Amino acid sequence: MSFWVSSGAFGLSNINSIIEQAQKSNIINIELSSGLYCDNENLKQIIERVRSGKNKFLIHNYFPAPKNPFVLNIASVDKNDREKTILFAKKAIDISSELGAPFYSIHAGFAASLSPKVLGNIDEWHKIKFPKKKFNKIYEIMIQTTQELSDYALSKNLSLLIENNVLSPLNYYKELQSPILLNHYEDIDRFMRDLDRKNIGLLLDFGHAKVSAKAHDIKPDDYVEKLFDYISCLHLSENNGYVDSNDLIKENTWFLNYLNSFKEKEIVLEVYNLKLDQISAQIELIQNNIEN
Repeated sequence: MSFWVSSGAFGLSNINSIIEQAQKSNIINIELSSGLYCDNENLKQIIERVRSGKNKFLIHNYFPAPKNPFVLNIASVDKNDREKTILFAKKAIDISSELGAPFYSIHAGFAASLSPKVLGNIDEWHKIKFPKKKFNKIYEIMIQTTQELSDYALSKNLSLLIENNVLSPLNYYKELQSPILLNHYEDIDRFMRDLDRKNIGLLLDFGHAKVSAKAHDIKPDDYVEKLFDYISCLHLSENNGYVDSNDLIKENTWFLNYLNSFKEKEIVLEVYNLKLDQISAQIELIQNNIEN
């Protein structure tokens, strides 16, 4: 097992400042995420830090963030958006390879063309027109895109991990089909079986699982128990079951009892905007539940 801290934990938007704060807490393993901007000079510096043994890095989803934002979407029906997603992900895979990372992870797709303003905005989600009759085509696009990316990752001796999406009870109506794909464990299980690629795994986000479980009126534990064999990495955070807020993990957080079963996997603390003493306390809490 390797334990990682998400760049979002530091509550900073500058990659150099994040690394400086991590050094103060003796944090070596950092997952670069949260839409961080990273120019070529910064990239050279983090590669050098890895080569000199000062840090290890994972690349997650939307990193490095482009100057002109767009929604990364492996299921996009818009050919231009899909091509941008593929090019972005392949560049991230290249960076992951240079950093010596074991994998690159990316979010599951959306069955609609989206603009960045939609993400995290419940009112905007309600305006989305989802072409239900095109669902099978959209699903096949997501399969084909993921297979292309997994083949590219394999050429770099990397795995590709797909992260479960989050569906909030606040923007879910049972009579409508959500454009947010792979938020129910049954859909994730089907997707993983249909992919037929040995270097593809699941990044299970426990925060996403808790919120999505409430929307579907199922137990969040089902995501762990039904998808166990696919899981290669975990994202850890707490929330109220309605919003994926990346809150502090507590002594009674529902997934702590599962962690020891994943002690051979990669585990990422994805609680956001913490002080350094809070990060240290969260790490201690997690490690105590793995070691005991």
